[in-house]
Amino acid sequence: MKIIKHGFVSPRGEKFAAYHAWPTVISLSDGSMLAAWSGERLKHICPFGRVKAARSTDGGYTWSTPYTVQNTPLDDRDAGLCEVAPGKILMTSFATGRAGHARFLTHWLHGPRTTKEREMIERRNAEITDADETRYAGPTLAVSKDNGYTFSEPVHIPTTSPHGPMITRNGEILHVGSLGSTEVGTRGIYVLRVDANGNVLAEPQLLAPSPDADTVFCEPYAAEMPNGDILVAIRVQNKYKNLYTVYLSRSTDGGKSFSEPQPTGWCGMPAHIFVTSKGEIVLTYGRRQMPMGIRARISRDNGHTWSEEIILREDGLDWDLGYPSTTENGKGELVTVYYMKDNKSLNENRIQYTIWTLD
Repeated sequence: MKIIKHGFVSPRGEKFAAYHAWPTVISLSDGSMLAAWSGERLKHICPFGRVKAARSTDGGYTWSTPYTVQNTPLDDRDAGLCEVAPGKILMTSFATGRAGHARFLTHWLHGPRTTKEREMIERRNAEITDADETRYAGPTLAVSKDNGYTFSEPVHIPTTSPHGPMITRNGEILHVGSLGSTEVGTRGIYVLRVDANGNVLAEPQLLAPSPDADTVFCEPYAAEMPNGDILVAIRVQNKYKNLYTVYLSRSTDGGKSFSEPQPTGWCGMPAHIFVTSKGEIVLTYGRRQMPMGIRARISRDNGHTWSEEIILREDGLDWDLGYPSTTENGKGELVTVYYMKDNKSLNENRIQYTIWTLD
């Protein structure tokens, strides 16, 4: 493995707030790359997030000035991406409402750090209406027909996941996620089928329930393997057992049924899966325990066995990092995009990237 370059997608000093998180990156049919994330936030949980995007036309080495692609009255969080046809992109997101923000006003970790922050959050919450929450709260999907420069108004869908849907080689679009709500921590993993316009085709299918009251299955991502199997990586956590890991589930019948999720034993989550042009499976995840940073593992047998852990970053300044996703540039280099602080004193999470190869 060779690290070629680390760099930044989101610049320092955007006009409102400096917290950016939960990105997804994909390669487009025209050879460019598109990244999207929740940006211009005050902190990890606040009512100010909006979905930002940026583009690269040189294989991930430089990025355009970020632009806003979704800004509802609520907190627009995750931004998942999937190109379903040349120039046509589905984007999933998730918006939280007033109850979630109010619940964290006194939280020891996610609560306001200053009186000014508390006043800002309370003032914004007071501006949100019942109609806003009815229209926007929960998981949503929007469609771009101009290569990700603009997106339609978001519509509700039943499922949520950080990195969005996948498309199979035969054109079927699956969104593997948790059932959405305005509260964090919905339990269980479901499979939703949508068409290329984002229309829901059937009720979501249960893939796996969370195993017990304290263990949460959430934030999955699915990808089609070279042999046609669909592999799902699931975030699994149990705070009472200090468990923060990835389970894997597999479908061998095109997503009609899935195996019982199996533990990997890895320290880190949530995971993203990418299949390279050579058929290698690249699974990336964030490690929020020391030494903190971004990790990867490689499979060359359709995700049945995996390499030892590959360290892309081990200089994380605190737990608030991760959500990596990976794509490939025209030179065969891997481009992994994630969020992480570069200066702890600024409380500033930025969208960063690592360009690397398996050689």
